[in-house]
Amino acid sequence: MPATSQQASCYSCFSFLDEARTRRGNAIAKELVALKDEPPLPAPYSGTSVPEKFTEKRVEFALEPRKAQVTFEDEKVKKADKADEPDIQQSSNSRWTLTDLVRRESSREAMDGEVVLSNYADYRRQKDFASACSLFSEDCIWSTLHEDIISGREALLDWMENEHREGRRNRAEQPWIRWETNPNMFWRECKVTFPSKATHEIMQTATVQNGLITRMVVEPKYPALRCAIRFAQERASTNDEFALDLMAEDVKWITWDGFRCKGKEGVRKLFRDQKGREVKREGTTEFEAAQVNEVGGVFTRDLLIERVDGIKVKTIQQVYVMGVLTEMDPVKLPNGETKTLWGMVPKIVEVRVLASEEMVDGKWVKCGTTTL
Repeated sequence: MPATSQQASCYSCFSFLDEARTRRGNAIAKELVALKDEPPLPAPYSGTSVPEKFTEKRVEFALEPRKAQVTFEDEKVKKADKADEPDIQQSSNSRWTLTDLVRRESSREAMDGEVVLSNYADYRRQKDFASACSLFSEDCIWSTLHEDIISGREALLDWMENEHREGRRNRAEQPWIRWETNPNMFWRECKVTFPSKATHEIMQTATVQNGLITRMVVEPKYPALRCAIRFAQERASTNDEFALDLMAEDVKWITWDGFRCKGKEGVRKLFRDQKGREVKREGTTEFEAAQVNEVGGVFTRDLLIERVDGIKVKTIQQVYVMGVLTEMDPVKLPNGETKTLWGMVPKIVEVRVLASEEMVDGKWVKCGTTTL
């Protein structure tokens, strides 16, 4: 029976749909073949370990990724301290020299500064210091918390490995933030335990150019800590006048044996007297903050004192720092005149030295059990 015009129309429609399905099927097949050759996608939250088992910590990670990242890092550091692991973990790159790693990094396209610093932080957490240093320029400069300068990539690698062996650990790390005024500069806050066993809150400032870190500056988060550290450095170097510059005009000093003096002149005379009657005055620990904020702080350290008369005492030195109104360098105005400026500068306002132990018959005795 011959087909009607309506049936012929239906047949042609079905034929068109069959051809469309065939073309779509061929296209999908080609896409699947292409996907086999593509590299796998990177894992999310690179550098952060999330347990496979769904726990409350994983929920915290999903809700507050930044806070949880610090929490995981703190726990990771605590476990590393307790475990008998090697000082520097052997990585897959341990057989490579620093030159090989630099060649590997330079073969890639110049990365954005945030990516470079994120990779640097990951390498440091993995104790892969060679890879971390490969992200620095050959003539890089690192300024430490104590204002020492490390110059060059090779010297920086030696310094990093030695600091780790001596006990330096990053306790908490914040993400890097780009400066608004300079796109090549970044900063972040950290809490670091140093080889001296003191833990400080610090701020790191990094400069990244052409995909490499050219400069890293480490500074105290609070200016009061810088004042205390510099005071300890000047006293250790017997630079009394520089130490006095860090003090307020009406500074107070109380010695371990009860002597009191006030004012810079009184402290200057005390320094001269100490040189005559003491054979040793040595800080056995570094100043550490008992309390610190933007306006000041209280810092303590252990101090060993030996006098010429044979008395030996272990003491605790307390330094009180606060902002003091101080005359600053004058500013020259456009009309040629100079104007005096005043600002709040951290100064030492009081020093107390408390005896904790005394050497008696060759043994250290708590001062609470004997009379000094």
